Amino acid sequence: LFMDIGMDSFSYLLSYSRLAPIQAMTHGHPITSGVPTIDYFISFKDYEPQENQRFYSEELIRLDGHSSRYIIPNIPNHFETKLFYGFNLNDNIYLSPQSLFKFHPLMDPFIVSILRNDSNAKFTIIQERHKGWANVFLNRIESETDIS
Repeated sequence: LFMDIGMDSFSYLLSYSRLAPIQAMTHGHPITSGVPTIDYFISFKDYEPQENQRFYSEELIRLDGHSSRYIIPNIPNHFETKLFYGFNLNDNIYLSPQSLFKFHPLMDPFIVSILRNDSNAKFTIIQERHKGWANVFLNRIESETDIS
């Protein structure tokens, strides 16, 4: 069972191998894999109308219930300031909690525009295990701005 295919190049390439007689995937990346060695996509009736089978190369299995349970978190009485996290109080923090491989170069002008038009901008990204992706992304942005 693949929890997602397409969020990481290793799992995507691995999915092309027939590692088991029956292979399935689920909602880690909630779209069809398009991979011929994946037999089933496991989803839920509340998420997928029956007619959605046409959007999947896999056979769509629709289970009862839900795959998620959200617990209401306890809200702390005290929040740390920006200073605690290494920012200045006047910094405007732009957080994009996405995997870096999702940052297509066509998005670069929007990010550059934010950085050029907001002198207090701090564009914050998640450092991933593939450090090269951060370097590629940061090099593209830095080459378009005088900000590093």
